[in-house]
Amino acid sequence: MGRQQYPEPTPLPANIKHPLFLLYHHPHSLASLAATFCIEFAKAAHPSAQTHIIQIEVVLDENGRLPCEYLNTNPTGAVPALIRPPPETPISSSIDIVNYFAQRDFPSLMPPAHKAEIENLLLRKRSIFERDIILVTYLRTPFESYPLIGDIVPEMREKEKRDEIHYAFEIPELHQAEDRIKSWLTSVYIVRMRFKRAGKMWLFGTQHGTALDAHAAVLIHRLLDIKKIEMINTELLWWAQTVFSSHFWDQVSKGKDTMGGGGRPPMQDTMAISDTDEVSTQDIKGKGQAE
Repeated sequence: MGRQQYPEPTPLPANIKHPLFLLYHHPHSLASLAATFCIEFAKAAHPSAQTHIIQIEVVLDENGRLPCEYLNTNPTGAVPALIRPPPETPISSSIDIVNYFAQRDFPSLMPPAHKAEIENLLLRKRSIFERDIILVTYLRTPFESYPLIGDIVPEMREKEKRDEIHYAFEIPELHQAEDRIKSWLTSVYIVRMRFKRAGKMWLFGTQHGTALDAHAAVLIHRLLDIKKIEMINTELLWWAQTVFSSHFWDQVSKGKDTMGGGGRPPMQDTMAISDTDEVSTQDIKGKGQAE
């Protein structure tokens, strides 16, 4: 397999003075999916914005590692990465990337009326996305099947064998990570119920998706992909199914799940009720038969 040469930005017309950004991403990186999802929201909400973002998919080498060419572009090796005009340095977190664009070009990602709440759920709870979901994902699945990319914490990135990964963290820490994710999703559920309106897709009832919508949706999809549906409140499952049926998600996912497998989850076939709903799966099956 030949090395991928990462393209130079296409020169802009002389009359365009706005800076050019490069967003490097990978389809198996949860953070990448959240960042690109937000870009789709932003383009729909701000069609006249003149910010130029070139999205480039990072292609791993034959050993499943980040290629040297990418490391020359972004020495941190993190994916996603937003490359900004010099002298600004790259941003390597979906939350920081989205926060940057929300303040600079796309305020709809963090609308003023909901900015404080989004910041509380994302900026102050970043460990949910930068550590907890990674532990829950990779301590449960064959590690060799997934690339060592930017949604893996640095201390894990250097390890090569699944056994080393498995014993790198104590099981109590895994349970604590699951508890923090469930607590975070409960906070998202509360937002959903406060603003739920007929015909409104997004969590805050806004016209366009926000940073919270993007991050909540990709997190839920990942939990579905790793068969952790019991961690998700039923209301959020149905909300997420609507999001996964949207053209926004089709554009981002390209028909794949968050682990590189086939399309969106068959919700009607696999749906179970979380413990917080206090309703058994058997009750739901009985209701379905009655209907």
